[in-house]
Amino acid sequence: MIIVVLPSSLYALSMGCKQHKRYRLLIFGSIGLALLVLALVLGEERIGEAGEKILTVVGASFVAVGHWFNYRLCQTQNPQDCDCPDDRHADLK
Repeated sequence: MIIVVLPSSLYALSMGCKQHKRYRLLIFGSIGLALLVLALVLGEERIGEAGEKILTVVGASFVAVGHWFNYRLCQTQNPQDCDCPDDRHADLK
């Protein structure tokens, strides 16, 4: 899972940060990705099953919040200024 999540999230969050100039997108996403990698590296044998689950859920939540902030920014921006994919504004681009 981390093989797909890490590069796609880094790409999406960095593009959102670049587009919107809001570094909290990148901060939330980076914290989340770091927690996901930490859960993978430490594993069940070091932190237990519960610890691994907690790190994974908290990390995924941080990534989701970063993506959610990006989505909300795309919804509030002028459609001509945003490269975000949205069917509502397809005819305006």
